Amino acid sequence: FRATDAQGAITTVSKSVTIAAANVPPTVTMGANQSLSQGATTGTITATATDSDGTLASGTWSQLSGPNTAGITSPNDASPGSSSTGLTGLITGTYTFKYQVVDNSGAIASGTVNVTVPAVNQLPVVTPAPPYILLNSATSTTINAVSTDADGTISTRAWTQVSGPNTATIVSASSASTSITGLIVGTYIFLHTATDNSGGQASATVTVEVNNPPVVDFSSIVDFTFDNNTANINVTASATDADGTVVSYAWSSIEGPTVATFTPDNTGNTTISNLRPGLYIVRLTVTDNDGASSSNDYSFTIEAKYIISKFGIKKVLKH
Repeated sequence: FRATDAQGAITTVSKSVTIAAANVPPTVTMGANQSLSQGATTGTITATATDSDGTLASGTWSQLSGPNTAGITSPNDASPGSSSTGLTGLITGTYTFKYQVVDNSGAIASGTVNVTVPAVNQLPVVTPAPPYILLNSATSTTINAVSTDADGTISTRAWTQVSGPNTATIVSASSASTSITGLIVGTYIFLHTATDNSGGQASATVTVEVNNPPVVDFSSIVDFTFDNNTANINVTASATDADGTVVSYAWSSIEGPTVATFTPDNTGNTTISNLRPGLYIVRLTVTDNDGASSSNDYSFTIEAKYIISKFGIKKVLKH
């Protein structure tokens, strides 16, 4: 600074001034956003920070949003340059966390990171419709299963055979409903597996039983009598069922000059009466415990002429 008075004298004064450079705020770099595993309750988040013209004085983690208040294991960072903290108490939803640093000059910088916890996948529900099928001597059938998924969609379906007396043919293995062919007598189990869009699986089984029907056998004609021009025949019949039991018998008159009567008509052993000379056909139908029925016919001829001696009726019946 220079000044001149009225007489022309000059005075000079000098002063030094220093202008300090402006503080550069720190820089924060956050770790990548995360999607944790389904139903996860814990996690870890990271961040790094630098200060180009000074030092970092402090670092702090905080939660900005989320479905609940999560636990931050190290909210105050003793080493703000490279920070990592655990998270606890997480539930399904998306959280946002902030990391903030302060440098030695009081400048502040921060960044955020998102953490998503996917919901636990609900597995599909598979319902066989129906779960049990009974077939009487059939070689094919159709099986069906209904699959639903409460929180997604069904991606794939698959039928497989678990067991059986032979290997049946599954016509449409990847469909909800399929024909099954090549069945023989015995019990089969088929498994239907449904997979949802999240990879969850559920299964259910369908049992198919191919029943072996009962067999009728006429053992013998035990007795024959003739009274008042009416013949009576006592017949013994048996029935067997290879895979169950015989539960009912039923006799019926199929052909003849009269309608034959049976006493009783619901057992294997019966007396056939109300007969006249001529050809008769009678039928015995038996049913097993699975509802399968089979029949066998018995034919015989009553002759018009009877040969009688003290030994009884000799030859009056042909069959």
